[in-house]
Parts: sequence; structure tokens; C-alpha cells
Amino acid sequence: MLAVLRHDQRLRDMAGGNEVSSSSTVRRWVLEVVDLLAARAPRLDRAPKKIARRGGAVVLLDGTLVRTHRRTGPDNRKNYNGKHKAHGLLVLALTDEKGNLIWTSSARPGRASEITAARHDHITRHLREAGLGALADLGFVGLDDPDDAPVIITGRKATRSHRLTNAEKEANQLVSHERAAVEHGFANLKTWRILTKVRMNVQHATTLLRALLVLANHEVQRWQTITRRRSLCCQHEDCITDSHQYLDLRVHDETLSLLLTRLPTATDGRALDVGCGTGELAAHLSSSGCAVDAVDWSETALADARARHGDAARWLRLDIEEDYGGSLHPGGYDLITLRFVAPFLRSLDRTLDALGRRPRPGGALVLITPLASAIPDERRGVTLAEDELARLRNRWAGSERHDAKGLVLLVLRRPSQDETPPHVAARRTPSSAHHFHLTGRHYGQLEAGRKTIEARVATSERPAVEAGDTVVFHDRSSDRELDIIVKRTTWYASFEDLLGAEDPARIDPDRPPDGLLVELRGDLCGIHPPAEEALGAVAIEFDHRPPHGPAAPCR
Repeated sequence: MLAVLRHDQRLRDMAGGNEVSSSSTVRRWVLEVVDLLAARAPRLDRAPKKIARRGGAVVLLDGTLVRTHRRTGPDNRKNYNGKHKAHGLLVLALTDEKGNLIWTSSARPGRASEITAARHDHITRHLREAGLGALADLGFVGLDDPDDAPVIITGRKATRSHRLTNAEKEANQLVSHERAAVEHGFANLKTWRILTKVRMNVQHATTLLRALLVLANHEVQRWQTITRRRSLCCQHEDCITDSHQYLDLRVHDETLSLLLTRLPTATDGRALDVGCGTGELAAHLSSSGCAVDAVDWSETALADARARHGDAARWLRLDIEEDYGGSLHPGGYDLITLRFVAPFLRSLDRTLDALGRRPRPGGALVLITPLASAIPDERRGVTLAEDELARLRNRWAGSERHDAKGLVLLVLRRPSQDETPPHVAARRTPSSAHHFHLTGRHYGQLEAGRKTIEARVATSERPAVEAGDTVVFHDRSSDRELDIIVKRTTWYASFEDLLGAEDPARIDPDRPPDGLLVELRGDLCGIHPPAEEALGAVAIEFDHRPPHGPAAPCR
């Protein structure tokens, strides 16, 4: 499907190369996927509010012409755009300050004007409800001209009777400079070559553009994640390189002996070295007779480790903060080490919580960090302060601290499975009301009494739910609400564990268990991404109360 949309691959070639009997079958598949992706496209009543919740104050508004094949006959004229002197379809778009697309309008015939299309979509009303402003070009002059608080900010137009002053010219240059990023959004959208084959069917073009919006945003986010990972990796390597005069990167016998005491005497011991670098610690652990998985994001460091130590460990390129860790050993580890890694993690608590579920019974997680008192103040970024170490120890059921050769070895024991995760327990509030939003299908199951368990993840923003609390479920497609009383909350390490212990029919009676797991985790965009699931899953069992809200009409 991506080959068709990105490279305009011929359907007949796709059918023959994939042993499909007919090109019409491939066409049907492509159209079905396009419809599914288009349904995920952001809506105008939600996209600006999402930007406002992130702290944004302004969006960029512009229109573009998607050029199409010329149609002959009387229907040709309405698709001709006089500004571009070409046939096509007009599309409006909103982007954030960096040029990332957040919404695209319906496709309209090319003769339509941008300001008329913006008025038809009520863009100013949605922006005002979200508390946002918008920068636009001169084509939107007059779209919103209140004297007190305009929402649409445009430049000034020169007329026959009024020539622009120097201040107005500078203001126009400033607006043009700030709104130039909107062209990046259109460029990302038009890199999909399928747009070169668009005909004059505005309904199909609208569905296709919304599907490409979802794919383009997904691709931009993927590249931003890769760029950020590379930046953090280079920052980590540069920081360690600049700190060689303060850090002793050798693995000393005293440090190694403390680690080896945490490994079992059996021959099936297994260790995980997170942030292995060039592999010194992994090689020492491997020489003790245990199997070692060595993880790092830097391909350069892993290549150096392979050259130095060969097959001493299983070298894995992995971002331990973002990736789900499917390539790690499913049976867990007896020892997990993070050597000179913890200060560079963006979310240390969340990462440790995820790794804390991987030790085997009796296993441990060991943080190795320089002693703060041995590092100059200007290089304190490579270590953890004493108060941070004390806070980490308080979050775990068992902890030990050992100082050796200017290093701190913090041994953390995994909390019991029945214990509420520390990051959740810290947010407990006495009997309180919680608000959850459901799709129309799930709300209908709830209202009919068929759904009696809700599966959620313990995100850091959501307060903990306890037995006896009130939960208000909201229907996203209407203003209906339903109150329930929580009977029980049970915590699990993952959604697999949750579905293995709970009855899936009480969570979603209309979906098989395998499909339910896929739905909980999401696919392309992710309902509950791996970083959230790593915090733990919770099953909330409840009793119903009579619904409240608008009364149902009599029939």
C-alpha cells in the first residue's frame, strides 16, 4: 500500500510481484486502507485544542492547489484556478509553529477562493474557542477583523490610495518570516506521488488527503524521534569523552565482584547491560559464564564492541526508553546493569519501572554512577546527586548502596507483583471522582451493562483509582455521561497479563481476545504506546449507577 501511495507503483506490478490474482484486488485493498487512515485524521474541532493543551499560542493557516489532470467539457471551468493558472483542487491546512500539519480541509474545486473556504469551515470560530491565533498571507485579509482581538493575523495590503509605510513593510516581512514554515507541511504532503494522479472527484481527493495527512505526520514523528535519539546519543558520547579526566571507565575487580555476587551459581545465568558502550562490562560479565545481552543506541559504540570482544555478548541496538524491548530475552534476567547511563535518561523513573519487571526472582537492577563529591561542579551532569539517589532508594522495596573506587553501586530489588507501583501510590487521593472518555461503541456496551471492566494504563498524569471511587464515563460522540462505583482495581505488569487473568468478554464483549490486545496497544498511532504500558496496566471492575444527562427523547 505504501508503494502505491508513495511511489505511485502500478497496481498490476504490485499484484504480480505479490502473487495476487488481480490488480482490482490490490486496488480494493488500497482503498480500504485509505478509508481507515482517513478516519484517523484530526478534526478541526479538536486539532486546535490539542495545540492549546501543549502550550501553543499560534498556528499557521494557508491554502494550496493540488494539481490534477484537466477535464474537458463544461465541467472543466470550475476546476481552473486563476491564481496558479492551472487545473486542480483547493485545500486549506493548519500547521503548528514548526510547520507540522495538524489539519487539512475538504478538497474543493480550484476556482474556489481561500477566504471563502475558510469561512465555510468556520476556522475563526474554532480558533477562538481554542484560544489560539493564526498567521496567514494576504489572501485571508478580511477573514476576521474585530477591532479588539483579531484571531487571524495577516499583513497589510497596499492600495491605490494608500502606500505602505516602512513600519507596515517591516510588519509584512515579520509575518512572512514567521509563517514560512507552513510550506514545509505542504511539502511533506506533496511528496506522496499518488497526488499526481488525482482526478476531479473531490470526495475521493478529500479521503486521500486525510489519509496522507496521517501518514505524513507519522513519518515526520518517526524522523524526529530518530533525530532526537541521535542527538541524545551524541550528547552522551561527547559528555563522557569530555569527562575522561574525571571518570575512571575501567571495570575494577571490586566493582566486578560486587556484580558477580548478584548472579546465580547455575550455568543458565543471564545479564542485561543497558548502555553498554564499547562493551567492557559486558565482556567481564560474559567471562564469568553467564549469557549477556548488551544494549546501546550508538551504532558506532556497538561496532567497536563487536571488534573488541567478538561474540562475548549479544549486541543489540535499542533505545531502552522508546522501544518495547521485543528483542530482549523473554525469560528475564538475573542481573540488569546501567553503567554511566542513568543521568542521561529523560524519564529515569519510568525506565527503571519498565526494567524492574524484567529481573527473575531473586534478581536485581544495579545502577553504577560516579560519586557526586568526586566530580567538579561544572561536570555534575554525568552523575546523580545524593538526594536523587536517596529518592530512588525510597521508591523500591529493597535497595543497597556500595561505594567503590569513586563509584556508587545502587542495587534495587523488584517490588512484589501485588504491590501498587510506586509512581501510582504516590498519586493516591482519598475517594475522588475520575473522568474517562469512551468511543460510542464502548459507551453503548457500558450503558447496556455488557461491559463491566475497564482496562487502562497508569500514566503519570492520571490520579490512581481505588475501590469506592466514582468514575464518570463520557461518550465522545455525544454529551451523555454515566456514573459507576469502582468495586476493585487490580494491577498487572502488561496487557497480556491482564487479559490472561481477567475475562476479556467483560472488557469488550464484541471483540475476540487477540483483537482486544491489538486494540489496547494500538497499531499505527498507538492507543496505549509501549512507553505508557511499561508503567503497568490496571483492570477496573465497577457497578453501575443510573445515567444522568440529557433525557432520551420519547418515541
